[in-house]
Order: sequence, then C-alpha cells, then structure tokens
Amino acid sequence: MLAWLRKRHVTKRILWGVAAMIVPAFVLWGVGSAIRSGRMSQAIATLDGTKINIHDYTKNLRAVEHFARLVYGDQVRAQTSEEQLRGEAWDRTLLLTEARRRKLTATDDEVVTYVRSLPLLQQQGGFDLRTYDYIIRYGVGSTPREFESEVRQQIEILKLRQAISNEVAIADDEVRAQFVAQRQPFRIAYILVPFAAASELPDPTDEELQQHYQAHGDQFRVPDRAVIRYTVMPKPAAPSDPSAPANDQSLSTIDQSPATSDQPLVADAPATTAQAADAETAAEPSADADTDAADDAAERAKAETAEQKRRAERLVDHILADPAQFSAVAQQKGLTVQETPPFAAEEPVPGLGYEPAVAVEAFRLTVGDISDPIETANGFVILQVAQRQPAHLLSFEEATDRVRESWLAEQRRRATKERADTMLAQFTEAAAQQPGAPLDALPVPLPDLPITKTDPVEPDGYINGVGPASLIAPFVETLTAGAIATTAIETPSGYAIAQLLERLPFDESKWEAERDALRQQLLSERRAKHYEAWLDGLRQRVVILTRPEQALEDAEEK
Repeated sequence: MLAWLRKRHVTKRILWGVAAMIVPAFVLWGVGSAIRSGRMSQAIATLDGTKINIHDYTKNLRAVEHFARLVYGDQVRAQTSEEQLRGEAWDRTLLLTEARRRKLTATDDEVVTYVRSLPLLQQQGGFDLRTYDYIIRYGVGSTPREFESEVRQQIEILKLRQAISNEVAIADDEVRAQFVAQRQPFRIAYILVPFAAASELPDPTDEELQQHYQAHGDQFRVPDRAVIRYTVMPKPAAPSDPSAPANDQSLSTIDQSPATSDQPLVADAPATTAQAADAETAAEPSADADTDAADDAAERAKAETAEQKRRAERLVDHILADPAQFSAVAQQKGLTVQETPPFAAEEPVPGLGYEPAVAVEAFRLTVGDISDPIETANGFVILQVAQRQPAHLLSFEEATDRVRESWLAEQRRRATKERADTMLAQFTEAAAQQPGAPLDALPVPLPDLPITKTDPVEPDGYINGVGPASLIAPFVETLTAGAIATTAIETPSGYAIAQLLERLPFDESKWEAERDALRQQLLSERRAKHYEAWLDGLRQRVVILTRPEQALEDAEEK
C-alpha cells in the first residue's frame, strides 16, 4: 500500500483531491467573513458627507457600556436603560466624527494621565496597576488596551466640547447685572389676598364636575404600579471610621488578578515623582496607629460586604432554580420575605423607603422575574415582581372625590385672582392720581386686609407671610420707588399686590468676594446651554440612512 502511495501520479491525484475538499471551505469562509465585514461597514448615516457605519456605532456602544460599568458597577442596568446607552453611543459616534474632522487628537501622555487620575483605580493615595488591570478586566469587561483606546477617544470628545464651549464669553457688566439681580436688597409694601375658603364657594354641579374631569383627564390617571416580594440580606456593621474608600468591592481579591498579555500604555508609564514618593511613604510604617486601625477596620468591613454580596448572589442562584419557591428558599436561609402594596416608580418603596435602584428593577423586570442583589443602605435586596398594574385613567365614578377637590382648588384660585385683580385695578387707578403715594395713603377700601411693610430683603431671602422673595423680585426689579407691580403675584398663601418702597445699595465687599465665583457659575451655565444647542444642531446635520438598531438586527440575523 505504501509503495502504491509513493507512486508520483497517485500522490498527485491524492493532493488534488485533498485540495478540492479544503480550498472551497476556505473560499466560503473568506466570502462569509467578507460579507460580514461588508455588513459592518455598511453606512447607516452621513454627517456633512462623512459616512458613519455600523461598526463605528457598535464600538461606541461598547465604549459607553464600559464607562457605565466603571461608574455604576453591577448596578448599571438599574441606573441606566438600554435606550439611554444607545442614545449616548449615537452622540459619541457623531462627536468623534466631528472631532476627527477638526483633527483633534489625544497624546499618549494625556491618556496615561486620565487613567491614572480615575479615583476608582487608586490605592493608598496613588494609582495601583493591579487594581487597574483587575477592574478593567473583571469589572468593566474589557482589556487595558481597549479601554485606553476608548479613553483616547473620550479625551478627543472633551477637547471638542472645550472648543465649542470656549466660543462663549461673558462681559463684566453682565456679571454685575446678575449680581445686582441676585443680591441687591429691596423693601416692599404688600397686601396679601388669601385664597378663598371652600365654604365661600358654591357646590359644584354634576355637569361642572364632568366638564372638569374631561378637561383635566391627566390629573386622574393612575401610573404604572408594581407589587414586589423582597428580602434583605443585611450588611455587616460599618467601621468606626467611615473615611475608608467605598465602591471598590473588587479590591479585596486583587491578588487573584492574572497577569495581562497586552501592552497597555499605563503599564509602561513610569510613576511620577509624587507617586514614587507616595509609594516610598506607603512602604514605611505609619506613625499614626489610630489611622492604621481605622483603615484596617474599613478594609475588614469592605471584605465582609463583598462576602455578603457573594452570599446574596448564591441565594439568587438557588431561587432561580425554582422562582415560584422564592419565599420558601429565602425563609430556609433565615430571611424574612415581605410583599409590598402597589406603588409607582417615583414613590418610596413600601418598607424600604426611597430606593431608586430597587424601583428601577421592580419596573424593568416582568412578573415572576428575580432580580440580582441590589445594594441599598440597609443591605442587599433581592426582589421578585409579584404583580404589575398598568397605567390607566380612572373612570369619573372612581375619581369623583379627586375631581371635586381639583375643581374646588381651581375655583379658589380663580376667585382669589379675580378679587386681587379688581383690587389691583383700584390701586393702579388711585396711584395714577397720586404718583408715588404709599399704598396706605391711597383711597382704596381694604376689608380686613392689612398692608405689610418688609425689612430689607435680598432676592434670595424670605418674606414672612409671602414666602421666598424670589417670587416677588422679578415683578419689582424694574420698578422705581413708589411704583406698584402691574400683576397680582401668586404665592403659596394667595395673591399679593406689591409696591416697591426702596432699593438699597448692595454690599460692595460682597461683590468683590463673590464676583469671580459668580462669573464662573454664569459662564459654566451659558457654555453648557451653548454646547447643548450646538449638539442639537450636530444631530440635525445627520442624514439617517438606516436606524442603528435595525442595522444591528440585520447584521446579527445574516
């Protein structure tokens, strides 16, 4: 047999046969790869003529998810929605396209500085490489090299934002004018017309209530409500010194981090002089034994919290084996299971209080689903959605009492405003005959309504009987002394008729002390608005060819 195989013509035929079987497979694989690559390079939009493909979008979606995990950890799904992440990924894609058009770049040093400055990656006051590698791999789900590439892009976006923001400036007179508006004291005289009592109003007819119900239907809509079963695995007692770092649950297992085979920038970056000094200091015995003890206690508490979380995760695994036995499994572990009454997403969770992460999960999951452990102030909460009640409009019969209350509130406001407007018209007419005369000198009858004169008050102060001075300030800031505001001003207690008595000089020493901070505040606010307007304009310049979500689905199906 071997002699036969060694014959040249036989060997040649065999090789050709093998090639005939293998080559088509490689050709088909190459064609499939090319097709997939072609689909990922498919243009889904253009920005000022520059194509944006699905590959760009998916990379940015991944980057956005990485940064979200870095911020929220395992609570990312509770703190953000898929829609939010996709929206941020789309904006990131557009911003990077514009940044490249402007040839904005980030240097290696800038990337290293950015990464080394992240608080989560610090240990003992300095950057810790093992912590960095562990958190990026196991907390973020990336690699140092990929993460640093995403950081480089983030820096380019920050430079773009800075360039756009720097287009805005603010003049000295604008800062001073704002300071005057916020700080210049004034005195007023006012008459408060209190809201009419319900007893002063006629009873509504059924027809009036029906009309009010039809006109204000949204007031009588019940939002989505959920009923959950939950158990709480308490956290260990907090350390006596709360100064130990939090939100770093992975550091207790940092020594288990495998060595990286990548060559990230940060791994090769030398420590700065300050960081080297920190390292030397950290290597020396601490002179403050109390601080060491507090740090040790904090580390122990952190490790205990991490272990408690792992127990909670194991409990979830047991429950997931048979979700219908949620209560029984939890009780076997010595935990109490509570069931809430129906509650809305924006309401406190009955029995737990205001816990946004719990509420988000309660309305994200479907009936019967079990949540991952949710960290709260009291411990790790595990919940099961027992019931969902969809939003609906109450019928008139169901909402009758609420309709009546709403109608009465509207009528009280309307009747009070009409009375105040009538009185204001009388004062305005009288003041035209006696310009600058004080309210109590004008011939207008005031049945049981006193005229009150205030002490000097700043616009951000408080006026007794009226409420925040900011309610009044906008109506009197342009008046001259003795002038009456042209509008009856609504306050929590009724409608006020206000007359400016005097505007006092503001404190120049306050102006000097607060000028720079106010300038920065106004500049930041104005730049933020300018940037948002610019970003809206950028979005408008995009020509959508295919929705990113649809393009992703098509690529996955094919």
